[in-house]
Amino acid sequence: MVEAPAADDDWSLIRRSAEGDLSAFEIILARYDADLRGFCRRFSRDPHDLADLQQEATLKAWRACGSFDARSSVRTWLYRIVANTAIDEHRRRVRRPQPLAELPEPRPTGASHESTVVELDALRHALHRLPEHFRIVVTLAYGHGWAPADIAALCNISAATVRTRLSRARVLLRAYLAEDDRV
Repeated sequence: MVEAPAADDDWSLIRRSAEGDLSAFEIILARYDADLRGFCRRFSRDPHDLADLQQEATLKAWRACGSFDARSSVRTWLYRIVANTAIDEHRRRVRRPQPLAELPEPRPTGASHESTVVELDALRHALHRLPEHFRIVVTLAYGHGWAPADIAALCNISAATVRTRLSRARVLLRAYLAEDDRV
């Protein structure tokens, strides 16, 4: 594993990467690997697609190092690359079933294991039905605990738009879950 010297901040590592320093880029990747892997997992349930998405996003980030303008953090910039790559892939594979977002394990509520599994499956199905722009903000807000301002920076939208999308997504999720209960 590559370790960054304490003096290397993200900005200087990206600048060095833009100049062709692969070791600086490896440090950035090592620094954000767990976050990026988790975020990629939100877009793909298939391990092969997950690996492809992460690899494609990594290549895009390497090629785009020179265009990093420090208007956002490196982490946000990398998340945006992953999100854009996932959206691009989705558009290429319109006929292929969309990946479901992975949800955190449910907390014990005293309910039976079977009912918990059924509820979790219903929620995953409802998330799958959300439009992509709603699913991204829901995943970031509830799956990763991001604040609306951070999501806004990542998605290039206002924080008010993030809050609106979250609100509309909750309404849709409730409706989808209610439909599943009637079936």
